[in-house]
Amino acid sequence: MRISGLFLHSRVARRTFRVLLAAALLPLAVFVLLATQVYLNDRADRAQRNESEYLKHIGMRTFDRLTAARATLAAKAIDAQFEAPRLHDEAVKAVLAGLASVGVDGRVHGDPVLVARWQQARGEAPRSSRDLWWLPAADDAPAHVMLTWPDAAGRGTWVAEVSPGFLWQDFSADGPASTVCLSDAQRRPLRCPHVANAGDPAWHLFLKARFGSGDWVLQGRQHEPETALQDDVLRLAATGGVATLLLIAMLGLVLVRRTMVPLEQIIAGTKRLAAGDWSTRVAEGRNDEFGQLAQLFNGMVDRHGRQMQAFEAQAGIDRELLGSLDLDRLMQQILRRLQVLAPGARLAVLARTWSGPDWRVHRPDAETGLQPVPELALRQAVADGLAVHCDARRNPPDWIRQALALPASEPAAACWVPAAWQDEPVALIVLCAARPLAMDDDARRELEALRDRCALAIAAAEREHRLVERAVRDDLTGLLNRHGLHDTCDDLLADSSAPQPFTLLFMDLDGFKEVNDAMGHTVGDILLRAVADRMRALVPEGTVLARPGGDEFVAVLPATADAEALAAALCDRLAHPFVLRGQLQHIGASIGLASCPADGTERDELLRRADLAMYAAKADGRGRWRRYAATLDQEASERAWIGRDLRTALASGQLEVHYQPRLDLRTGRTEGAEALVRWRHPERGWIPPVRFVPVAEESDLIVALGEQVMNMAMAQRRRWRDLGVPIGRVAVNVSARQLQDAGFADTVLAMLARHGLRPQELELEITESLFAGEAALVERALAPLRAAGVQVALDDFGTGFSSLSALRHLPVDVMKIDRSFVIDLGQDPDSDAVVRAVIALARDLGKRVVAEGVETELQQQRLRALGCDEVQGYRYAKPLAPEAFLEGVRAGFDAPLRAAETQTVDA
Repeated sequence: MRISGLFLHSRVARRTFRVLLAAALLPLAVFVLLATQVYLNDRADRAQRNESEYLKHIGMRTFDRLTAARATLAAKAIDAQFEAPRLHDEAVKAVLAGLASVGVDGRVHGDPVLVARWQQARGEAPRSSRDLWWLPAADDAPAHVMLTWPDAAGRGTWVAEVSPGFLWQDFSADGPASTVCLSDAQRRPLRCPHVANAGDPAWHLFLKARFGSGDWVLQGRQHEPETALQDDVLRLAATGGVATLLLIAMLGLVLVRRTMVPLEQIIAGTKRLAAGDWSTRVAEGRNDEFGQLAQLFNGMVDRHGRQMQAFEAQAGIDRELLGSLDLDRLMQQILRRLQVLAPGARLAVLARTWSGPDWRVHRPDAETGLQPVPELALRQAVADGLAVHCDARRNPPDWIRQALALPASEPAAACWVPAAWQDEPVALIVLCAARPLAMDDDARRELEALRDRCALAIAAAEREHRLVERAVRDDLTGLLNRHGLHDTCDDLLADSSAPQPFTLLFMDLDGFKEVNDAMGHTVGDILLRAVADRMRALVPEGTVLARPGGDEFVAVLPATADAEALAAALCDRLAHPFVLRGQLQHIGASIGLASCPADGTERDELLRRADLAMYAAKADGRGRWRRYAATLDQEASERAWIGRDLRTALASGQLEVHYQPRLDLRTGRTEGAEALVRWRHPERGWIPPVRFVPVAEESDLIVALGEQVMNMAMAQRRRWRDLGVPIGRVAVNVSARQLQDAGFADTVLAMLARHGLRPQELELEITESLFAGEAALVERALAPLRAAGVQVALDDFGTGFSSLSALRHLPVDVMKIDRSFVIDLGQDPDSDAVVRAVIALARDLGKRVVAEGVETELQQQRLRALGCDEVQGYRYAKPLAPEAFLEGVRAGFDAPLRAAETQTVDA
């Protein structure tokens, strides 16, 4: 059962109440049980005694009536004055035998005791000691009771029947014995108006002593037992029990209430406290342990409430420290918490600025300002430590008044808390009030915690500033790095509808790699710093310089700057030599220009287009500048699809190899064939090598391209040999990327073996430019091949950078004169002189000479006159497919030579 109320809501209250009730009710119940048992036993004994007395009373009344009837019979027998009819002998015998059948000879009318009497004059009948006789009751009729009395004159025995109305009057329906059954010793009913139960009490009426007959037995209960007193006792006991129970319950409830009401109040307050309600309080009016507990609870809530508020404020500051640190917003959070600690006080936080001598002044809801802090105050703060200092004097120094915006005439007591980071004062928390501030230990500890967070915030802000600088600055040159450059461009392009106009100058050093490789990275770093210094000296004010990576530099010029003049000045200035470790080093620079908004309004697009212009400047010959043009995008687009489709062409077999013959200038015999790659694009048709080979060289495709061309050329050379075609060597061009592979020679020799070719049937063509700075690498790569018998030709001789002293050691067997020298033969004396010198040099070095690009008879005649060994060009044949080349070999490519000889003979 749940009892509602102010104090029985909880399980403890109900359990306590139940225990109290049980503690009171259990002894009471035991007492009631024992008392009830005693009472019931006593009641049963009294009832039994009462029933016995009742039956005895009825029996004695019946005995008295029998005695009275006998006395009446005796009196009648003595006082009889008339001659009554005599009973004959049979009647006397019947009476003496038990009155089985009796006749009445005479009656005494009007006598209430005796119904009749009989007299016997003679004494023929035997004398008996029994004076009482009866016939049992039958058919609801009472028993017939007879009395005998001897006649005094000896004349016989007087016999009389006791009047039933007299004898059985107590057994009438309204008599006191209406519930009692009277029977003889043989249990034969004498007078039974009520049938007795087996459990009813019985009492024996002793008749033998007086009447000489057997006992009569009375059995039954009183018609209305005496219950009044018993009922009063029961009602009194029930009333007392209920009253006792109510008293116990009331006292238990009072006790529980006085215990549980304050306890439940404290529990409710604890629940509100657990839900975060730090304003909760409980009543303290009781002068007992519960009152003390309430006082302690309220004190704990006050203290922990302040601590939780402090924790929440500090957590907010910590979140600001860990998030996007805004020093001004964080200082305002600190100041708001200080207002709680010191209500009504003037507050300020002074934070050191790392970029200057002044300190930033933060006041509640006020603009941040700057002011100096005396060095003496800082030294004193460091000397005093980091405790809370309060000055009872009401005249704070001027720098504190200035920080607090406190009028000079207003007296105030000041407290200050210095904050330090790595033993260096970084902040001062200043509090001023009209009276000296009183702070308890908790307030002081919180103030010190705010001081530490203030120092940490300033240190974190400085660290973040340095990290940002490091993130956007190049450590080597001090210029912006790639991120800083991007941020600068994004700021200028922030307003997409009206971006600020500017020009990007993208510069790449031309000879930096050679210096870096030759002299080491340390010297390379020195060179980069020197380049940055020259750029700083030349750029106009407002220019942002950056080094996004490697040897690339970018200048972001304002719209007012003359970008083209600056580009020309930089090209000129950087062409001057640099002194590096006592040596003069020439590098130069190529520059590309792109302007916003003319060339784009997106950062990546502008950088890409400036980069395209820079590469165009490099392609034009380096050491110069170029402005972006739309055609550069087209070229870049072409390079993109060529690179993409060329990879597919290599994988799908779209490439073909055509062959151009090389003829002996004297005999006209085909000495060899140069393998030239051709690309038949499935959609764009023939793509000339001049378009896709440079793209392959810029990517990693040149190695795969070279190996595929060499494999196809060797396979074709083997087919021609099997056909008996008289062709000498097949010449294949080799790139620098292929020679850089340490396994290049093994790959070529394995390929020759796979196709069953002799090394003498292969000639590798390399350009002269490969020997400029990489001669040792080329020599190591070609040495195993030359030792095996593979011929090496130096292509485009005269256009590279080989020195005459190094030419003697070049691992080549053939020198090929570039067509740029052949094209003007017979028309330009200088070309004749160069070709003559090359041929003479080759003769002296024991090299064969091949002239490329021969197209006219005049060129042929001059080369023959100068002693050239072999010729190659359109005059004899264009590059041909293998089938067409085979037909040309069989028909002969020397017709132009024979025609020239014929003309000479004719002349």
